[in-house]
Amino acid sequence: MKRNWDPTIPALIAAIVMLVGTVAATGGIVPGQWLAEIGSDPRSIRLDLRLAETHGQSRLTTDVATAELDGFDASTFSRTGAPLRLVWKHDVGSFVLEGKGGRRPGGNVHFEPNPAFAERWRALGFATPREIDLLRMVLHNVRLADAERLHELGYGGVDVDTFIRFESEPDAMKWLEEMNALGLRLELDELFRLRSHGVNMADVRALQVAGARFDVDGLIRLSSHGIDATYVKGVIDAGVDNNDLDGIVRLHAHGVPSDYVARVRATGFSDVDVDDLIRLHDQGVDSDYVKGLVESQLPRMTLDDIVRLHAHGVPADYARAIVAIGSRRRNTDDVIRLHNHGVSADFARSLAQAGRQDLTVDDVIRASTRGPESLGGR
Repeated sequence: MKRNWDPTIPALIAAIVMLVGTVAATGGIVPGQWLAEIGSDPRSIRLDLRLAETHGQSRLTTDVATAELDGFDASTFSRTGAPLRLVWKHDVGSFVLEGKGGRRPGGNVHFEPNPAFAERWRALGFATPREIDLLRMVLHNVRLADAERLHELGYGGVDVDTFIRFESEPDAMKWLEEMNALGLRLELDELFRLRSHGVNMADVRALQVAGARFDVDGLIRLSSHGIDATYVKGVIDAGVDNNDLDGIVRLHAHGVPSDYVARVRATGFSDVDVDDLIRLHDQGVDSDYVKGLVESQLPRMTLDDIVRLHAHGVPADYARAIVAIGSRRRNTDDVIRLHNHGVSADFARSLAQAGRQDLTVDDVIRASTRGPESLGGR
């Protein structure tokens, strides 16, 4: 939420803490002193507030746009001894500055709460603010329009601490409105969690478009693992269930690219789940290899068969050649055994061309080792 005074030079946080501490110690805002000077930008002044308390003073230094100071006149402000009465107004209340102008204008200051603000605040259903709360709210530039907008969005009963944090979050209202438009009804503390974990609004929007339906914890988990919406969309488009957060996180953790998921699923190998995809990828089995084995028509081929064939260095084209000399009688063990015995794909194809599809594995190994004539009349 941007302040309506110069946001480029914010108030010192430590000073705000001390100022709030003063109120807590004294039970109210006692009269204090102020000093000011024209800043490097003539449209603003550097304002130094010093509020008295029992054990000393608290100080707040900030830059204030002159347009926000009722009664400000540049010539009077700079004229030595000229009487000044400036009112720094906010929705919550006003700082009243009285004193004299000069090279370093200054004088007395006190804070006047705005009764209309407190009344409207309560009417919106928010927790009744104390005097100390009103001061904190004006220091954090709490705006009545934001309270009314929150009420319109269905957020009631918000306490002062939560509202101040909301106002301090850049573009928090825009976030909340867009989340609601996407169908994500968030509590304010959930919004804070998302932003503190670096969740990107663009990613949330893209995830919704992609069909992913994750709660706040899921969105934070994706962000903490460095998983962006592009990856999630890729694996969902490839067939991973759009609610399978664990599966998506595991695929990403194993370095499985979304296009790998798509290519393996496009091979025609049936029922490939997340565990299968991870196992294939971890074993270095590429999608072209899976596709080649599927096209070889090796009977009853399982995921274990693919992994074993790959581990034994059996090319997909080799499996196709072996199937050609045994039709539906061949299995993975046959292919591995023939490959391990040095039976070449060309030799297997020559047997197929000769019409010798009736041979056992032992026959093929013997023919490869001793020559086809060793088969005799078989």
